[in-house]
Amino acid sequence: MKLLKYVFLIEILGLFCLNASSQIRYNDRPNQELSQNSTLYRTKYDSTKNFVGILMYEYQGQTFTVRELRPTMVKYGFRGFVRNPLKSEFDESNVYYKDKRHPDRYSTPYEDLVNRTFYVKSCNQDKFYLELEDTKNNEIIYFMYNYELPSHFPFIVHGYFEKLQREMKGKVYYARSKRLNSYSTSYNETVDLNQVAFQATIGSEWAVIDVYVSQNSDKIPVEYRLKGEGREINVEGDKFYGAYFGEKEVFDRLKKEEGVKVFSDVLNHIYKIGMTKRAVRLALLSKPIDINTTEIGGNVSEQWVLEDNDYIYFENGILTAIQN
Repeated sequence: MKLLKYVFLIEILGLFCLNASSQIRYNDRPNQELSQNSTLYRTKYDSTKNFVGILMYEYQGQTFTVRELRPTMVKYGFRGFVRNPLKSEFDESNVYYKDKRHPDRYSTPYEDLVNRTFYVKSCNQDKFYLELEDTKNNEIIYFMYNYELPSHFPFIVHGYFEKLQREMKGKVYYARSKRLNSYSTSYNETVDLNQVAFQATIGSEWAVIDVYVSQNSDKIPVEYRLKGEGREINVEGDKFYGAYFGEKEVFDRLKKEEGVKVFSDVLNHIYKIGMTKRAVRLALLSKPIDINTTEIGGNVSEQWVLEDNDYIYFENGILTAIQN
């Protein structure tokens, strides 16, 4: 009997710790924890994406919170929430609390869904809908899922956000652009005009001190709080990687193994004949559109197709030609 009491006590303490460590926060309310009673439903979510596209089955067992929208988008509410997934989402009687203020829109009023937390009970890949259970009142509603449009996915996945917080907080990045923009996700969109844009020093170090949910970004729906050059700025997730910042650990390894000159060129998005594939990939502003590979007699040739129909060519991993 005593053993059972100890087991029960340990389980309760474990649930409390898990729930206490999970916070979905906005930049203008950094200490606010959104309501979530979904601890018992939690399963491991190991994705690096908030929106998984066609792989919607990964969402089963996960916990979502409906994100806040930009003030200019609030009046449109949320599309795709229905009572019966087998009926049309354009059937007024099927739309979850259809917004009667806008008869021409098949949407749910913003205030009826924002910041509500749901557990994903099931994913139907034939009809493409998610069965959602409100973690507070256990209400069941359905979301018609469009795997091609991340802008139509109004959620932040708790597991994704928590993973970003664990992996990003404390990391240091080099600035790769002189012009760094600062954004605000606050509800009233107030922005310190002195921080909207400023001249940064390329190669200056910036540390990630926090991660917040973003109202403005769909592909990477978070905002990073960075500290460097004597100031703090907020940068949207979509604007963070590649063109603006490079991870210090990765670039330091490049400098050690390939030299200061290559390091400096790559940091400034410059690639030249004789560089390795690793250096060129880091120098590019975006990933190649396509890579064509040919192997003859042990020699490997690659053609990378870049944006604006530019082509670069590698022989055994070394850049040999650039065609603009």
